[in-house]
Amino acid sequence: MNYLIGGYRLVVNLVKGLPEGWNDRNGITRSQELDAGRLSLLLKEDLKDRLRFNLLTLKPELDGIELAETEITYLYVKLGECGWKIGKQSAIDSIIYAARKNCYDPVQEYLLSLEQQRKELNLYEADIDNIAKDYMKVEDELSNKMVKNWLVGQVRRAFHRGIKHDTMLVLQGGQGLGKSSFFSALMPKADWFSDTPTSDQKDRLLIIQSSWCYEIAELENLTSKNESFKVKALLTSSYDTFRPPYGRSLIKAARPSCLVGTANSTDLLTDETGHRRFNFVRVTEPINIEQVKKDRDAIWLSAVLSYREGYEPILDQEESQLSEVRSADYEKENIFFDIVQDYLESAPDYFTTRQVFLGTQLITPYENPKQLDAIQVGKVLTSLGYEKRQKRLNKTRGRYWHKKGTQGKVPSVPSPEDDDVTGDSPAIDSDSGKLSHVTTKNKESNQKESQPHKAIRWESGEDNVTPKKTFSNVVVGYNKPSHPKMSQEEQEKKFQELNEYWDRLNK
Repeated sequence: MNYLIGGYRLVVNLVKGLPEGWNDRNGITRSQELDAGRLSLLLKEDLKDRLRFNLLTLKPELDGIELAETEITYLYVKLGECGWKIGKQSAIDSIIYAARKNCYDPVQEYLLSLEQQRKELNLYEADIDNIAKDYMKVEDELSNKMVKNWLVGQVRRAFHRGIKHDTMLVLQGGQGLGKSSFFSALMPKADWFSDTPTSDQKDRLLIIQSSWCYEIAELENLTSKNESFKVKALLTSSYDTFRPPYGRSLIKAARPSCLVGTANSTDLLTDETGHRRFNFVRVTEPINIEQVKKDRDAIWLSAVLSYREGYEPILDQEESQLSEVRSADYEKENIFFDIVQDYLESAPDYFTTRQVFLGTQLITPYENPKQLDAIQVGKVLTSLGYEKRQKRLNKTRGRYWHKKGTQGKVPSVPSPEDDDVTGDSPAIDSDSGKLSHVTTKNKESNQKESQPHKAIRWESGEDNVTPKKTFSNVVVGYNKPSHPKMSQEEQEKKFQELNEYWDRLNK
């Protein structure tokens, strides 16, 4: 109720200087028609500089107090009480138009006042190169450089909306250390900072457009790749398309704010790409928030002076590499990492994803890797410096993993004479997963099929599949097992189904 009364009082102040609209004709008191244009002129003449439009909040203000949408709604009612007949939307359009004739940016005003009143207010400069050290007790140079870049980036966005700033300063540490409070304490006005969580993209863009600093809190809760992609898309955008307050259509506007982040855990990044966009600063001790508030003007003055000197808020090549290494510590754990590393100790120079699964006994020859598992293994290999290449091996063209920057020997399938086992055996030839048949010459070794090498347990847990040959401990072929539950015809059909399955995956 107090809010409604306050809004009503603001509306009363808006119209109390306007002339009465009542018209007495022939003893009958009647109201007069008032169009939007005339009302706008009356408001500008009466209120002058008292009525302004805030370019950050995107709302009109009277005597420095924001006129909320609910308050402006009362305007046409109060005008009606004063004898003026005007529609609700026309009254709203009039006040917005009149206020827009006197626009201002509060962030720019604040930063410029620091420069202009520097001597009058006897302002001192903070040590902008050591903000993390002085207030967070974080000593390393990279972290201090990241904080400086963010501060100067905020100043650049204030003076040049939409200017490139596609990185996010992320404070990571335990709860209760003041990570979010650090950002809010640096804002001269509380509504310049926002950490309002919302899943609605339209609402989020409006908040970003009406803030100077927008925090995405608890980054570890962005668990899906889709959510991670949305954050990166927000970071790289310099313009936002949204519907402003009182607006009836979408507009595209340059962004006035920078994005920051906070996190409690180190298990953050779901996507291995785009790490450079996140500048992580690890906080281990409570941040001195009270001192930040006391030194706020000095900190921003230092940032403005760095901006005036032409400082570019970017990391150099060496710092970027160090940041990439640091970001790797914040990747979500990949359960295949240790398994793949063990496999690579004895892997050939060229190998397929399927060979990794077979060589580590994650699957049997009669199984196929799950697609999501294969993707995770591929991510591990990529992070370890491997890439896929088109290659012809053993007269078969396929895509093989290979260590970047190495030549490597092309492995060949061991000769049939060296085989201890025989028969038509399925061999893995490429990532297509097709099982080709290798016919050996040593017919006598057929007798050894019942005496397998180190066996791999089949899915049923009852039967063994015999490795035909290993190359650097990587299985490259298998004997067809004599499966007691499958006839020869059924086994051939199983091989055909496997091949068709891999064909579908690779389309």
